[in-house]
Amino acid sequence: MRIPHRTMRRAILFLCLAAMAADPTSRGAPPTTPPGRTVRVGLYENPPKIFVDEHGDPDGFWAVLVQHIARQAGWRVQWVHGTWKQCLTRLANKEIDVLPDTGWTPERARQFAFCTETPVVSWCRLYTSREANVESILDLNGKTIAGLANSFDLEGPQGLKDLARSFGLTCRFLEMPSYDAIFRAVRKKTADAGLADGDFGRLNARRYGLKSTPVIIQPTRMLFAFPKDAPMTPRLIAEVDSNLARLKRDKRSIYYQAKKTFLGPRGISIVKEVVPHWAKTLLAVLGGALFFVGAVAFVSRTQVRRRTAALRLSEERFRLAFMTNPDAINLNRLADGLFVDVNDGFTNITGYTREEVIGKTSREISIWANIEDRERMMQGLQNSGKVANLEAPFRLKDGRIATGLLSASLITLNGETHIISITRDISELKRTQQALRASEARFRRLFEESPVALWEEDCTVLLAHLDELYRSGVPKTDLNAWLEAHPEALAACTRHVRIVNVNAAAVAQFQAKNKEELRRSWERTFSENSFEAFREAVVAVAEGRTSFGMEAEMQTLRGRRIDVSVHFSLAPKRGSDLDSTHTIIVATVDVTPIKRAERALKQSLYELRELHELSARIRANLSPEVVAKETIALAGKAVGADIALFFACRDDRLELLASETGTVPLGPEAMRHREVVRCLCGPVASAREPVYSKDIRTDPRCRLDECNPEGIRSFAGLPLIAGDRVLGLVALASVAERDFERERVFLETLGNEVAIGFQNAQILERLRKHQAELERRVRERTAELEAVNRELEAFSYSVSHDLRGPLRAIDGFSRILAEEYEQKLDDEAHRLIDVVRDNTRRMAQLIDDLLAFSRVSRHPIERRVIDMSALARAVYAELIDDVQRTRVRLTVQEMPPARADSSLMRQVFANLIANALKFTAREETARIEIGSKIENGETVYYISDNGVGFDMQYSDKLFQVFQRLHPQEEFGGTGIGLSIVERIVVRHGGRVWAESELGRGATFYLALPNA
Repeated sequence: MRIPHRTMRRAILFLCLAAMAADPTSRGAPPTTPPGRTVRVGLYENPPKIFVDEHGDPDGFWAVLVQHIARQAGWRVQWVHGTWKQCLTRLANKEIDVLPDTGWTPERARQFAFCTETPVVSWCRLYTSREANVESILDLNGKTIAGLANSFDLEGPQGLKDLARSFGLTCRFLEMPSYDAIFRAVRKKTADAGLADGDFGRLNARRYGLKSTPVIIQPTRMLFAFPKDAPMTPRLIAEVDSNLARLKRDKRSIYYQAKKTFLGPRGISIVKEVVPHWAKTLLAVLGGALFFVGAVAFVSRTQVRRRTAALRLSEERFRLAFMTNPDAINLNRLADGLFVDVNDGFTNITGYTREEVIGKTSREISIWANIEDRERMMQGLQNSGKVANLEAPFRLKDGRIATGLLSASLITLNGETHIISITRDISELKRTQQALRASEARFRRLFEESPVALWEEDCTVLLAHLDELYRSGVPKTDLNAWLEAHPEALAACTRHVRIVNVNAAAVAQFQAKNKEELRRSWERTFSENSFEAFREAVVAVAEGRTSFGMEAEMQTLRGRRIDVSVHFSLAPKRGSDLDSTHTIIVATVDVTPIKRAERALKQSLYELRELHELSARIRANLSPEVVAKETIALAGKAVGADIALFFACRDDRLELLASETGTVPLGPEAMRHREVVRCLCGPVASAREPVYSKDIRTDPRCRLDECNPEGIRSFAGLPLIAGDRVLGLVALASVAERDFERERVFLETLGNEVAIGFQNAQILERLRKHQAELERRVRERTAELEAVNRELEAFSYSVSHDLRGPLRAIDGFSRILAEEYEQKLDDEAHRLIDVVRDNTRRMAQLIDDLLAFSRVSRHPIERRVIDMSALARAVYAELIDDVQRTRVRLTVQEMPPARADSSLMRQVFANLIANALKFTAREETARIEIGSKIENGETVYYISDNGVGFDMQYSDKLFQVFQRLHPQEEFGGTGIGLSIVERIVVRHGGRVWAESELGRGATFYLALPNA
């Protein structure tokens, strides 16, 4: 019986374990750790270094090392299988304790801990298809390269991406989960080349039909890696380093045997457990052959039992897989075509039960919609023994036709040939494909026939390039600012965009000869103003926006500048995750006429705004000189003139009022002494019409040779005409040849506005001169009036002083006469004496009131905020006596404060309240109300009463001096109090009035400015 190689290997391993204690070289080994400690070890596919064999067991160079170290250190190994990227993530998250075959890099050293002993040094090689020609790294420019995701050979320092950047190469990188996936991508032509571990490539390149290239990179120490700061890490590193150091010292150790077996020139992918030298010693001592045969027999019997059990398990698994497969699987006898068995997928898809088909042929149930398809299947089986992916229509039990994808093979069961076929229902897939093809056809038709210029762009490589920038430290959240600060990086982004297709409208819009020229030369469509828009597009793509738009200036391939409205639409990814593309549909609409109209409109609005501003300035109280300066400043800026001059017409000559010459050495003093009437300024003033000249050097109207040395070239002259008179002119000039007549409407409108403003300024200047004369006369008259007022005040004081003496004498003698001659005088004499005394008192009161009235006009006003309600209550309390208090009902509202002179305002309230008390004296119950209201933005205070009132037809006399509306015998008084009230209120900038009706009381109002 032939013993399987795996059985042989386990037998040898059994003997080695049994004899380990007798090995003389093992006595120097370090003491082992008690078994039972679980160590989680990362495992990924990288044969022959480390992989899972056909039985699901870890195998390879690193697996042998781990198993040996585990035995020595007392580990209980728990293998954790995954991709390389998953293993790295698990190590970072402390989900595994050890990761073999990890290349050391400075970046990884900051994240992980490593052993110090180096098990092996490895390198990477580039592999391509057999027909490709890559001899050096320079041949990779423009190529698509597949590499292991998160591997140091792709991402690390001096990795392929770093090398490509240093050589200035433009490459597209596809990140794959495993080396197998890399080789599959190269075989399928998804990638032009693949970067893989040298040992893996040596073992597997031929199997994938690939060849190695001379490009070798990244010779790196491959170490055991451990999670940083994990509790077990220091102990694990010490155990790994001590065992590795011991194994590397012994040239006959399992380390060198495994290295030769897996990594030597004849390395294999199936692990052969290496027999150490101490096993040979043991076999010699025990007699070798007899013991070996016995051990093999024992292991063989064990293996037979295991194989039998495995066979039963395999049959059960096959049966379960056969029945539960969702595809239709049927087993037919080749000789007569009878159905032997069908699975549940067959019954579910066709609608037949197993009983309805087993023992019948496909012809009997008419399952083939076209019998020719069955003949093709049989022909294929006859030729090669199998048929793959035969697409055919099948008739189901209910009569519907379904499309199936059939694969069949010939097998032998119990010595008889059968056909096993698997059919997948692809009806829905076919409908989807048809709909997709129809949709694709519609899209292509719309794309090609659209009147809008359309571009189909592949930005896959651009996104990969942006990812590289992020990994190199470019801030992802501030990409826009970074690209703006690095224009060379933005220019490099254009090389990572591939134009897949353009339509006919795009070819016409950008004046290309054909599609290929536009696709090949699309970067030439950028003008110097286009890169800002392109930067916005790059940022939008990086942020994953599916739709965005902008406006940009571009240029055709023939150099014509155009304004375009650009709209980007990011299409869904196409292809698998490993070979997906990011496509953008870009629509560019030529909006040059619209933008030209917008610019013209903006220019018009600008000119109108400038004209309005100028008009506002020159219509203000400005002098002619200021109008001239404002005019040339605005006119020169608005039309971009190098020289602006403003001349005023003075009789038969032109006088320069203002000038703006910029960098042209043409000063105002020079212009004043030149014969400007001989240049084009003269015809402007004499012809009374605007004059435009593109080149005064060839214009016969210009006879002033002095203008040429100053470099003046183009000219515009505008007369300033008001009525039938030329007031002056505005001259604009440029050192470059230009046509000022294009701004004719603006300039002539400006000339009309300036003429009006200049005329007004001249009139205003004359008025100012008259105003100055009037003000002088007013000052003289005011001085005269002040002198007269001073004389009147002196006279009033003198009169009041001189009159008081006689009045006091009359009153005194009358009182003496009444007292001393009381018995001698009769009643009539006493009455006459009383009349004399009353009149003297009235005369004294009249003098006092006149003096008070005079003082009101001279009293300086000191304004402060006054509480009017409190002031009214205080004045009333001073005026009222006990008898009146029982009869008068006073109401004082809360009133707004006033900003006024407190002493004068107290006098106002005193006069008005006293007036109300006097004219309500005959009322049994007197009512006085003091309040306020707001009317037309001013505060109005009022005092009303229910007294006798007055006739409104005499209201115009109410506030005049000495005017009374009631006889002295009825109500006393001098007739001056209300005149004082009016004088005080007017001096405060207010007004006073009254409303009344005879017998119904009166209301006095005073309006003051708001506080």
